[in-house]
Amino acid sequence: RNSLVELRVCGEDRCRMSGWAHARRAALCFSLLVATPAALSAHEAAGFRSSRAHPLLRTTCSRCATMSAAEAFPAGNPAPDASASSRAVGAAEGELWRPFLSIPINGQVVSAEGVLMATSVYLVAILVQLPIVLAYLWSRAFDQQRRRSVDWIIHFWAATSMRICGFSPDIQGVENLPPAGQACVYVPNHSSFLDILTLTGFIPRPMKYIAEEAILNIPFIGWPMRLAGHIALARGSRRSQVETFKKSLESLGGGNSLIVFPEGGRSANGRLKGFRGGPFKMASKCGVPIVPISICGLQRWYPKGSLLPVAVPKGVRVVVHPPIDVCGSGLSEAEALERAYAAINSALPEHQKGPSTPPHAED
Repeated sequence: RNSLVELRVCGEDRCRMSGWAHARRAALCFSLLVATPAALSAHEAAGFRSSRAHPLLRTTCSRCATMSAAEAFPAGNPAPDASASSRAVGAAEGELWRPFLSIPINGQVVSAEGVLMATSVYLVAILVQLPIVLAYLWSRAFDQQRRRSVDWIIHFWAATSMRICGFSPDIQGVENLPPAGQACVYVPNHSSFLDILTLTGFIPRPMKYIAEEAILNIPFIGWPMRLAGHIALARGSRRSQVETFKKSLESLGGGNSLIVFPEGGRSANGRLKGFRGGPFKMASKCGVPIVPISICGLQRWYPKGSLLPVAVPKGVRVVVHPPIDVCGSGLSEAEALERAYAAINSALPEHQKGPSTPPHAED
């Protein structure tokens, strides 16, 4: 039990490493890879429930069971940073990483970095409210269908609020984006509330979302989305779904690009779920291409059910895949769905990959 307490303190102090970080990092990695399984075994043998063990110990012990020394410390590479390792292991095992300067609230972790991100998003959103209203009034007179001036202000808000916090994902495949004036249907995977801010702020194209009614009702964030012409969807209402489909066809016909999450909602564990046919039917009826997008590594930083981000995201990739031309290629809607699923799945990290063939979408 004493060993367990010592390892727990060592694990929670991992974010405070400074000048002599290398020596402590090596000692920590060694203790986690070698001493943790023994400590956890002693803990269980002493009659304590394993569920009471510190999450860092549980995830590391599970990872140690399948990770060899060669995997942990490849030849020629230095020992990995302990904090990064614990984050990666925790994400793979479904654990929430608890950062330094964090407190638990109703079973959820609230960190200083998460509060910083939320504050940045809201402050910038408040600052752009007046420009958005002015842009909306101009659009009502000269650009009623597309409302491009509102789109670009929202793009500026999302990008600025994320960059203030130090978040800037690696965007790959920008050359696959259709021309700015061409309408299309973007179909990304969905595992985090940050997906919307990431796509809006860092994909250099104007776009509208089909989003839950609750999101469009968020003060200072959802209100501008309504003014920009984003489309609300009330879950559980068949009438709302039919009305949303009609509005989506009108928006595509008016020259707008839509972002539709084909999984129908956020994935609880980050893994790719089954796709619904709605976005592919929209693209087929309007004769526009489908653009699959893979969002990699974002779920661990703001997973479903979290009150705020656990930390500023690092190592996030967004991969834009080549467009799928439903009409010109003669593909059926089902074949287009399978191609989009395979493209998205191909770029996801292992802990986010879904089955090789698309499963049936959840209701």
